[in-house]
Amino acid sequence: MKTVLVFGTFDLFHKGHEYFLRAAKKHGDQLVVIVARDCNVAHLKGVKPHNHETLRLRNVQQHPAVNDARLGYENWAEHARV
Repeated sequence: MKTVLVFGTFDLFHKGHEYFLRAAKKHGDQLVVIVARDCNVAHLKGVKPHNHETLRLRNVQQHPAVNDARLGYENWAEHARV
């Protein structure tokens, strides 16, 4: 079984996100999505997402192509290998 892993912010969930998830799923049997935490989005992009991380996660989880979706690390820099 081949698992595809993608990640992103998925703020203001739109048709482009839907297309991305469907296209990703075509590359494997399972699609796992990591949704960026609010604090990491603010750190990387300089602005907080419009929607809270739990709503963004729920939107991704409801997409039919997604087998599993989870929030990313709360502070990704602590887990990054430098």
